[in-house]
Amino acid sequence: GSKGTVLYPELVGLVLRHFRDRAGVLQAQLADQLNWPQPKVSRIERGDAHVSVEQLAGMVEVLNRSLPLQGEDSIAYWTVLARADKLAQDLTGLGYRVTWCSGTEWPGPESLLRGDKLRSAIALAHVPFSE
Repeated sequence: GSKGTVLYPELVGLVLRHFRDRAGVLQAQLADQLNWPQPKVSRIERGDAHVSVEQLAGMVEVLNRSLPLQGEDSIAYWTVLARADKLAQDLTGLGYRVTWCSGTEWPGPESLLRGDKLRSAIALAHVPFSE
């Protein structure tokens, strides 16, 4: 059996949150710049909503205004997707299943590896987050 199921949208959200933290931008600031309600950013980062390429490109554009100020390189939206793909591959290699469902779509019955448990699994696996 698999060690657990991981939501692909949550992996995208984790990578987005990673870059948002590096940029020193709060969820509310990001939402404000995009004219979105703050909970929308939260849902995307938690993996409870799918993010479209257009939304992702918009989020990255906002982060790229701050990343260089923090001494970080600018990113492209495909950088986020490539990192999420790498996490998905690494986790699959470790015996986890990755599903394309968002958290709100997940039918169950098996439980998902989410939030802190997912972050712990990534950390324990020594999955290089920044490669």
